[in-house]
Amino acid sequence: MSKPIKTWREKGLEIALWDNGKNKSYTWRKTYKNKETGEYVVAKALFKSDLKILAELCDQAYRHAEVQEEPFQTLNAKVDEIIDKLVDDLDIPF
Repeated sequence: MSKPIKTWREKGLEIALWDNGKNKSYTWRKTYKNKETGEYVVAKALFKSDLKILAELCDQAYRHAEVQEEPFQTLNAKVDEIIDKLVDDLDIPF
């Protein structure tokens, strides 16, 4: 099984970043330890207090994505600027 490339965790909640080579995706889950069996269980429900934590983790993941994508956006803008200048510099009469 593959592993996420980055995770954010707090109080049993986790957001994981996955990369399949073409796209990146995010998953979330909540786990807790069953007091009777001692096993970890994936929860199917959230409490009100979990919502704030999950929102904060989502914000962290989103800010990470913005930082990771920014260099490519900057590079694309520079490439577009160079192409526009080259096109403008061409002296082709139409």
